[in-house]
Amino acid sequence: MSLFFYKKPDFIDKDGAPLNYVTVHKYAEKAAACKNCIPERLSFDNVMEGKTLPPCSLVDFMDYLFYVSRDAENLQFLLWLRDYTRRFNELPESEATLSPEWAPDGKALAELKSAAHSRMVSPGLASKEKPAIGTSTREISTPTTTSNKTSLDQDRNAQAQPFRAEVNLVIQHYLTQGAPRELNLSFRIRAAILEALQRTTHPSAFAPLRDLTEQCLRNQSHPNFIRWAISNGRPPRSIILRQMTGSTFIFFLAGEIALILSHYSRWIRISLSPLLFLAIVMMHAVVHGFCMILTMTSERELRPWEMFGDDDESVVPLDPSNHSGSYSSMFSSDDLASTKLPKSASTMASDAGSQTTRSTGTLRSRMSRMNPFGPGNTFDQEAWVDKWNRMAWWRKGVITFSLGKVHQFEEGVKEIHHTFVYQSLLWATIITILVMVVFVALPEVGLF
Repeated sequence: MSLFFYKKPDFIDKDGAPLNYVTVHKYAEKAAACKNCIPERLSFDNVMEGKTLPPCSLVDFMDYLFYVSRDAENLQFLLWLRDYTRRFNELPESEATLSPEWAPDGKALAELKSAAHSRMVSPGLASKEKPAIGTSTREISTPTTTSNKTSLDQDRNAQAQPFRAEVNLVIQHYLTQGAPRELNLSFRIRAAILEALQRTTHPSAFAPLRDLTEQCLRNQSHPNFIRWAISNGRPPRSIILRQMTGSTFIFFLAGEIALILSHYSRWIRISLSPLLFLAIVMMHAVVHGFCMILTMTSERELRPWEMFGDDDESVVPLDPSNHSGSYSSMFSSDDLASTKLPKSASTMASDAGSQTTRSTGTLRSRMSRMNPFGPGNTFDQEAWVDKWNRMAWWRKGVITFSLGKVHQFEEGVKEIHHTFVYQSLLWATIITILVMVVFVALPEVGLF
């Protein structure tokens, strides 16, 4: 990373259109421009594999998508699909052969891509084009010419395929209109995937959807997540630091003007240079979204949803050890028992015994988000929302500089923060020297 010119990844706006090949291609072009802004240890693959620590762990990524970006369904589906692919590949050959690999002809796939390039389906139009729940994809693709007996045989064979119940649950949860975690897909891609899933439960039937969701997460969600995660302070702290920076600049300018108007030696003006140096350092830090004090202590402020439990009105810092990067460690056997999951999917969730926290509501909410078949992605009814909104503004300010901090363990984030610190010191030194040369060069006025 360049010491002088390093900056945070640029924010990549979300395209309002349904996911298609044009959209993810635009994301890839924008992500390429900020590739050097993300250290290798904070790469998308490392986050997905659980190799990163808070505040850039997989759980933190899910929190960002759920509370900030509000499109957690992409990550929830991709995590399930990766686990599902692993479990399918472990099946005995006798069972796996019941679900043949889905291989659409090249012409069909080319039509999907060309359709995406020819027109971008708006969300409103996409909702009009979606079939009603319960409508067969055979009715929206091509008229069937097979006999009723052949159709019955195909349905019987489909029900005998491994993981059929789980795949049907995925369709209900992610692919049907009005699903709890409905993926934002164009009508053509949705129809093609549903058609494939009617024939087989092989992971290859999800191939177009896997590519789209992964590219969206990799090239749009992940850069924005890193940009958000490396900021160690919340808006109240940023506002206070901006006010302190402005006040320091005013004191410096007022002092310099007073010395210029006086009869004192011009060399005395150098004594005010520490004020300018401090103001520039603080300004550089605030502009890049981090606090020097928190950086020196390797801490960050807790997010509002991390501060409260369901039954505790007070601020409750979470145990940092709870931010596990493991996908499966976010579940317990009790959670699985209360959720109607296919038996084959239960391997995704086990052992939450190590997840001890005073904020049980936060942990419960996190487990439901990591559960691939959990409730819809909305947090408006979570207890912390009302508690945070009812909190007085002055109390939020007190929390900013007293409670609500947690240690940052990820070395990649510390590396970025240290780069910003050195960058601030270097630019502050250079600018301070240049400005002081100008002020010292001005003659005395001698008014007093």
